[in-house]
Amino acid sequence: MLTDIGDLFRTVEPTADNFAIPIEYRGGRADDVSIFSNAVQIPRRSLLAIGTSGAGKSEFLKHIVEQLRTNPTEPTVVFDMKEDYQDMLEARGADIIRISADASDYKWNLFAELEDESDVDEIARGIFPGDDGDQFFTNAGRQLFAATVKYIFREVENPTNADLKRYWERTDAETMYEDLSSDGHEDLTAAASAIDPNAGRQASGVYSTAQQQVSDLLVGDFGRDGAFSIREYMANPQGRILVLDYPNRQASTIAPLFAFLIDEAIKHGMDVPDRSAYFLLDEIEHLDVTIDRLSELINVGRGRGCQAIITLQSVAQLYDTYSKERGRALLSGMTTAVILRVADSDSVEFARSRIGTHFEEFTHRERPDVGFFGSEETKLEEQHDFAKGEFTQFEPGEAVICRQSKGWVHAYVPMLEVESSDVAPEFDSRNDAWTGDDRVMEDEQIDDNLQDDPRRSNPTLNRGE
Repeated sequence: MLTDIGDLFRTVEPTADNFAIPIEYRGGRADDVSIFSNAVQIPRRSLLAIGTSGAGKSEFLKHIVEQLRTNPTEPTVVFDMKEDYQDMLEARGADIIRISADASDYKWNLFAELEDESDVDEIARGIFPGDDGDQFFTNAGRQLFAATVKYIFREVENPTNADLKRYWERTDAETMYEDLSSDGHEDLTAAASAIDPNAGRQASGVYSTAQQQVSDLLVGDFGRDGAFSIREYMANPQGRILVLDYPNRQASTIAPLFAFLIDEAIKHGMDVPDRSAYFLLDEIEHLDVTIDRLSELINVGRGRGCQAIITLQSVAQLYDTYSKERGRALLSGMTTAVILRVADSDSVEFARSRIGTHFEEFTHRERPDVGFFGSEETKLEEQHDFAKGEFTQFEPGEAVICRQSKGWVHAYVPMLEVESSDVAPEFDSRNDAWTGDDRVMEDEQIDDNLQDDPRRSNPTLNRGE
């Protein structure tokens, strides 16, 4: 709380526990932020930024990325939907490992994720997609895929995705059945039975469906020789940042593979609780498949050193991908929500619920039909601080920053300009301060018409429906 007049004018800086986001204050209900504040502190835990295209998410995220302070042993995993993060990181001179379907820095190898064969079934469940059709074909195809992975793992020295792809391209159903039923592979016979030549058209259907799905997944660089694994990166990142660059052209078929890569990173990140790990996940609602460990990352990860920074364009799309019940559970676990311009009704509802309400006292008077004295009644009425339509009219960079147990702040977040040659400052834990910070805040980006905004003169904000 503001216990001293000097706190009103203090300069807010990043700390080991908090980001410091520069602001032009417009109002709010927070004890630690006022019209004199130059920035607002945001806990370095689960952070959500939500806003439509052009609302200012990328500019806001520049402040977050600029203040990420990691040491070489701490992994940072970025799921990049639109290359925004890559541009920011490259501007900082970060050492990036880019994994995608094309032009990857390293080629991902499914077999390098295996510590032993017991991992194969989990990987198959993660990357081999189901569908809304016949569950027999879905389950049989997944089991067949897992069986071929085990077969190649046993038969090929140092296997790669290229070996797996070639096997599926060049092996017909009858030969595959014979391989999986041969001596030394008796445990694969049950999976092989789905393509038993004596099973007729059913076997042909299972084989052709699985073959097409494998071809869709092992596309481009994911079907080539490689040695990179999420498991080994999370164990020893060597100061590099892992960027999972989502190829939108293959989005409909390759989404399960990217969801698996994120899940695998979360799993291994949680395995080392005495070390921080950072997850920057951009517009995950557009992935169209669910990240199974996302709830674990948000709700458990913060207690195990894992920091989640998640962006959304729309709560409605999140509900469409994860279901409304699960989507609400994910949103409730976010320690901080930064709400920029939103358009859909679900996003507006989330924004208003996160900001909350206040009570105002109203006096109602009734005139008598006869005489001079009427009745008078005073009531407390619950009021929303923002009308529904206001969120759809926010200007780029205008946001409401909601922090659990610390209130909300309505502000403009100015743009950040960083020269690519700038050296990232480091945190001095002894002096509780950052050193070598040469960042420049570009305050001139505020539009002239904001200076006359009547809301600036009313910090407490009194809005109704």
